[in-house]
Formats: sequence, structure tokens, C-alpha cells
Amino acid sequence: METDIIWDSLKFGETVLLEHDSLTFPYKELAELIMWSKERRYTIVIEDILDTLYTYRSQMELAGMDPNILNDIKVLKTGGRLEVGEVITRFQVSDILSLTKEFEMNYESILSRIEHATVPIVGVDKLFLLAESKMEILALVNTFTRYAGSKRRIAFYFINTAVLMHNLPYVVPLLEELASTVIKIYKDNEKTFEIIKSTNKRIQKILQVIKQGV
Repeated sequence: METDIIWDSLKFGETVLLEHDSLTFPYKELAELIMWSKERRYTIVIEDILDTLYTYRSQMELAGMDPNILNDIKVLKTGGRLEVGEVITRFQVSDILSLTKEFEMNYESILSRIEHATVPIVGVDKLFLLAESKMEILALVNTFTRYAGSKRRIAFYFINTAVLMHNLPYVVPLLEELASTVIKIYKDNEKTFEIIKSTNKRIQKILQVIKQGV
């Protein structure tokens, strides 16, 4: 798969931001990430926020992909009611500050028994829309920051930047600052994705090879 060369270059402890707009279907990158992780026997834990994973599953099926690759995936579910995969923990969304507190109390114990995990997070943009103040938004960002650099996982945040730029434009640069790698996903077939930021020298070398057509 075309993304394998990128995933193979990542290090555990990285926070990867996958940016897309509302006309893009990022289910392809999620499916490739899952298959890549399974081939390398990494544990996959998807954080599903407000039934976003159900949307991804539906789009996979409509596109002729096998949605059953999600059936045996461990899922941490925040809000919503449509279950996909093996839901192992639920977080209720009453208010953002309570959610971040509950998350911080339980998240580390959930992943503490897993040596290497790939953790895709889908629907984060929806969570920011529920915030009622800048304090709640910063609490969310600080929660993400707290787990950046964890050597047990690579975190992949799928973010609809069109939604955030329209409603909360300052959130996007805050997330980009947090991320060690930022990848932009395109809707056209000529250019599927572009790495626009990376602290990882291995990825920079891979990009040079790709550009040279080697």
C-alpha cells in the first residue's frame, strides 16, 4: 500500500495529524493503517468520538471495501450509541471538563498493558464543537499533549480541518504545533496525501526518495 512507506518511517511516541476536508473520504487511510498494523502485529485501539467510526465503516462498505476489518478492533468510545468493533471502554460526554478528567483517570491504565499500539482517533473535530469556552478547548488540547511522546503508542488524529477552520480556526494551529508529523489527505487521485511537517528525519529521507522517483 502506498502509505506503508510512511507508516514504516514513524517512531513510537509520535503524534500524527491527518488533515482532511469535508469532501474527502479518509476511511482509505484508516483501512490502510489498520492493515499495516495487523501485518506487523501491533495492537490497534481506535478512539471513536460521537459515532464517527460508524460513518467510516459505512463509507468503506459503499466503496466496496471489506468493513469487517473493524470487527475485532478494540475501541474506546466517547459519546454516541452506534457500536463498531470491540468496545472496551465508554466515556460519557456531559461536559468537556468532566470528560477530560475521566479520560485522564482511565486512559493510561487501559493502554498500560500494551507494549506497542497504533491509536487512530476519529471525530476529534466534533469534540471541539461541543466546547463552550476557550478554557474547555485548551483542556482538550492539554489532554492530547499529556499523552504525546508515549513510547507505547503512535497516535493518529484524523481531523476535519474545514469544520474547525470555519468554527474555531485557532484550534488547527494548536493541534499542528502539538503534532510531530502532519499529513494532509487530498480527495483527488493524482495526489493522495502530502507531509507538511515532520520532526522525524527518517520521513524526510523517504520524501526525498519519493520526489526523486527512486
